[in-house]
Amino acid sequence: MLHSKPFAHAGALMMAGFYLFCVVLSYIAPDFLFSVAQSWVHSLNLEVLRDANPISLGSIVTGLLTSTVATWVVAYVFAETYNKLSGKNK
Repeated sequence: MLHSKPFAHAGALMMAGFYLFCVVLSYIAPDFLFSVAQSWVHSLNLEVLRDANPISLGSIVTGLLTSTVATWVVAYVFAETYNKLSGKNK
């Protein structure tokens, strides 16, 4: 059985850390970050999406909050669904 809230907390914490790591990387090594993103989408050209301006503080905070909350919700629902499907309800 997965404990839904701790599982969701862990997922959200990992997402927040990953998000902040990517923000820092976008400032110190933007070309590297862009090349990694390009390699993940294979045949799509991301060059037209590249922004010459650095991300604003407001965008960083909004992105951090929304990605962390969304990850918490998905992880919680995942754990609840897993518990129901495995027949190991609380």
